Amino acid sequence: MRLFLRLVGLLLLALPGLAVVAQTGYPEPRETHINDFASVLPADTEDRLRALLASLKAEKNIEVVVVTISSIKHYGTGDSTFESFATNLFNTWGIGSRQSHNGVLLLVAVDDRNVRIEVGSMYENTLNDPMRGVIDEFILPAFRAGDYAGGVVQGVRGIYYQLTGEFPAELPAPVIAQPTRTSDSGDGLMGLLIVFAVLVSVGSWLWRLVNGDTGEAGDGSDNSYWGGSSRRRSSWSSSSSWRSSSGSHSNSSSGSRHGGGRSSGGGASGSW
Repeated sequence: MRLFLRLVGLLLLALPGLAVVAQTGYPEPRETHINDFASVLPADTEDRLRALLASLKAEKNIEVVVVTISSIKHYGTGDSTFESFATNLFNTWGIGSRQSHNGVLLLVAVDDRNVRIEVGSMYENTLNDPMRGVIDEFILPAFRAGDYAGGVVQGVRGIYYQLTGEFPAELPAPVIAQPTRTSDSGDGLMGLLIVFAVLVSVGSWLWRLVNGDTGEAGDGSDNSYWGGSSRRRSSWSSSSSWRSSSGSHSNSSSGSRHGGGRSSGGGASGSW
């Protein structure tokens, strides 16, 4: 009986060590597209993203995976940087097709305040700037406001555009509230400025008329300011040169729910 109790005690002492071993290495995928280990996505948001990314894979054979974690420090991987963790997680899971290596990983580490979009080796460095734009313009504004679910949704929306050339109708753009006017104090000043401009214009015309200057020197108007395009396009959004057509590549891989794709470290990172 005494020997049995000693064995039980030794086992209890060993349990903490076993728990550490269980956390060593990269997390195992729970499902193909959405792995919210940090629990920042509501269930309905997960459902929307899951349906969209499953459709993208079925129609375009492009696999996009979303992963949220608390910190890379919770995993004993030996990675010294967030970027190396993302690349190795991508390759450990084998995201994307083994034939085309066109997978994409959106990785968010909430406590580390880091986000990265890792892309498959097929893209090399061609998507680095576009994905940097997705992070800066779509993800980080929401993250800085504490809206992690919104940032992930808009990040997927931006990634989808870069891969397909169109925004998904299932994920509408966020509605940006217009600033409300708190007073009309500027209206009087604007009126005075308009009256002043009219008086100056009329006075100038009368002066030219009295001095015999009709001002008819041909059409010398400078339209350089107004002649340009009035619509601003982000530099990254015009860089979507990679378009993947639908295909019938096999996505089977031993030990993984993904297709055995690889990344060579391409993509972009950001922090908030």
